[in-house]
Amino acid sequence: MIRMHMNESPYDFPFRAKLKVTLKALFTSWNRYPEESNHEALNELSLYTGKNVENLWLGNGSNELIRLAFLAWGDRGKTVLMISPGFVTYEKEAARSGCEAIRVPLKNDLSFDRTVFLDEVKRADLVILISPGNPSGESLPVNFIEKVAGKCTGRVLIDEAYGEFPGESCIPLIERHENVVILRTLSKAFGLAGARIGYAIGAKRTIEELRKVSLPYNPGFFSLLLLKEAVGRKRVMEKRVAKLRSERARLIVRLKKSPFFTVVPGEANFILVRGKTPESHRSLLDSLDHERIVPRVYENGPLASWLRISVGRPRENNRLLKAVDSVQRRLS
Repeated sequence: MIRMHMNESPYDFPFRAKLKVTLKALFTSWNRYPEESNHEALNELSLYTGKNVENLWLGNGSNELIRLAFLAWGDRGKTVLMISPGFVTYEKEAARSGCEAIRVPLKNDLSFDRTVFLDEVKRADLVILISPGNPSGESLPVNFIEKVAGKCTGRVLIDEAYGEFPGESCIPLIERHENVVILRTLSKAFGLAGARIGYAIGAKRTIEELRKVSLPYNPGFFSLLLLKEAVGRKRVMEKRVAKLRSERARLIVRLKKSPFFTVVPGEANFILVRGKTPESHRSLLDSLDHERIVPRVYENGPLASWLRISVGRPRENNRLLKAVDSVQRRLS
């Protein structure tokens, strides 16, 4: 089975790096809380991001940090503004916290009305922007996000889970806008989804507000060791990201040549594709199943009939293209 439905990296964390971290763990005191490991990890992350330790906070994946954001800035009587559909965790946390949600819908072409979004910003206590988008894959211009930050009287949360792929980040905005907080993860570009490591970047006051609602001694020391090793191997990550971007471009070019499919390129580690007719859509699903490829299948809303396919290794992508060629032969 080829997993192309979870937006994971197809590249595992390097084996030698695993051995190195495991060896360090053997000589770490497991009976002590990881205070020292936390400080060391934050110092390494500071070098990687170029931001001071006081501008950084860690969590068990960005999912935990999303919950912390709603604990800090969301509650009954508060309003959250988001694009819909989006990453499901934001919907869950908005409902759990009791926030009133203002949803700006995606259009049929998976864009959204930015004028409408900007008009709603002043009403929001918490604004959510995902760039590159999930599920759209669209990277939002930094100047648009800065307009949002300037209009918002509350907090602006920018989710950059896929931020390494387009190569442009909103991190510089935290110097000009105290209300901006950026969430990032090591799950995607670094291939550490199983380790559950995320981090927030923001102004000192903003990070302090997250810290106040956090549980102590989190993450555990093993995740902290992995973080240190991962950001120290930045070049490995960058080479893998470059390869995935190249493979993503190859898939897009091939799919766009086909008269049977529509493709949305995006700038994350996945693409969206669907058949132009019900027949071509069913045929594609059958061919993917034959190749033992698992895509993410959307069934409702503006994403109905779209398949989200994570970019894999070259040989996995070749299997995907084999499935596409099979459909073309069948329907031609």
